[in-house]
Amino acid sequence: MDGELTLDKPDIRSGSFTTKVFDKYSTVERALNSVIAESYINGVSTRSVNSIINNLGVSVSTEYVSSLNKELDAKVKEVLETRIDDKIIYLYRCIIL
Repeated sequence: MDGELTLDKPDIRSGSFTTKVFDKYSTVERALNSVIAESYINGVSTRSVNSIINNLGVSVSTEYVSSLNKELDAKVKEVLETRIDDKIIYLYRCIIL
């Protein structure tokens, strides 16, 4: 049999569910999301990111790429808007020539 098979990960209200199938693909998904995020940070357009991903043999929609980029924007905004109230001690080295 040749074709596409879609697997849904079951939601368990109590206890846990593990399988090697989902672990394998969740690792691939994390790597894929990392490539998309790094491309976005480096200024690559959403369409170009999709082209890069397609060259890896994976197909993702531009909507998926855009949604990841929006999540990244929200996280960056959160970091930039967070007040640092604690003192931060740091050491730096100055070389005078």
